[in-house]
This record gives sequence, structure tokens and C-alpha cells, in this order.
Amino acid sequence: MHDARRQEKQIEEIAAKCRSESARLTRLRLAFEESATLGPRTLGTINDLNEMVTDVENARQDLMQALMRLQRDGETAMDREARLVARRVLRGFISETYYSGQQYRRNGQFDKARVASELHEIMRPKSPLPAYEMARTAAARGDKKNALAELRRSIELGFSDLWRLADDEEWKDLADQPEIKAIIEELHSRRVR
Repeated sequence: MHDARRQEKQIEEIAAKCRSESARLTRLRLAFEESATLGPRTLGTINDLNEMVTDVENARQDLMQALMRLQRDGETAMDREARLVARRVLRGFISETYYSGQQYRRNGQFDKARVASELHEIMRPKSPLPAYEMARTAAARGDKKNALAELRRSIELGFSDLWRLADDEEWKDLADQPEIKAIIEELHSRRVR
């Protein structure tokens, strides 16, 4: 009975640490996204520009330090609980960043969607998904050149989901473009092999 209570208390403590770390990371991510997407329309003077650049860099550094610490703890922390918390928080952060990027894109907040995908890419540099999401965001924005470049990059990283490419609404306006047709044909021929 005593062991069960102690184990339950440990689980509650781990959950509380996960919630706390997740909330902190979310605050840092939101601060970075907000500062990184302030545009020229909010600037008045060169001092405003300098302050904005400083704010973006500070927010980025804070977030990167927190992520690096969690990555390090997830891999090398001596305490099993610390490793567990770090791994869970990082997995949650990656998922949250991915889905918030999609939400930003749906809401027309393309700069924030791009920043979320860039953060996702930092955490998963070999994954094709962040590049694909950047391609979707560029397509939704109407930036055909960058949409195609990011789509090609996602394919180089391993993206091969023809169904998704056909279903995602951002590609509908570009579906008749020769470049998209060539990409679809290339993916199709890779599947047949």
C-alpha cells in the first residue's frame, strides 16, 4: 500500500514537472513567434528596428537554450525522472509546434506558420514534414517559387505522400502547373519502382 502511494506521488510529480516545462516552452515559443513576425508596419524609427532585432534574437536564444537543455537532459541526465520529463516535453513541443503552424496557416498568419515550421525543422532536421509544411504555407500565401522549392526539398528529405499532395487544399491553385505535374509524376514513378 505504501509503495503504491509513493509511486502515485512520483507520477503526480513527473506530470507536474511536464506541465510546468511544457508551459514554459510554450511561452518561449509564442514570444519567439510573435517577435519574429513583427513587420515593417510596426516600425517607426531605426531604433525600433534595432530593438525588434534584439527582441527576436533574445527570444530565439531563450528558446534554443531551453530546447538544447531538454535535449541534453533527455539523452544524458543521470536522474531517470529528469530524462523522462525532458523527452515527454520535447515530444509534446514538437507536436504542438507542428499543429500550431497548421492553425496559423489556416488563419492566414503565414509568417507565424513559417516560423513554427522552422522550429519544427530545428527539432527534426532530417524529417521531410517541416519542409512540406513550409511548402504548403508558401503555396497558401501565393508564393509559387518558394512553394515548389520547399516541396522539392521535402521530397529530397523523403516526402512521398501522393495522396496528401493531392488532398491538401494549398496545392489546388497550382495543380495545373507543369512543375507540380512533374513532381507528382516523379513521386508516382518512385512508388511504382
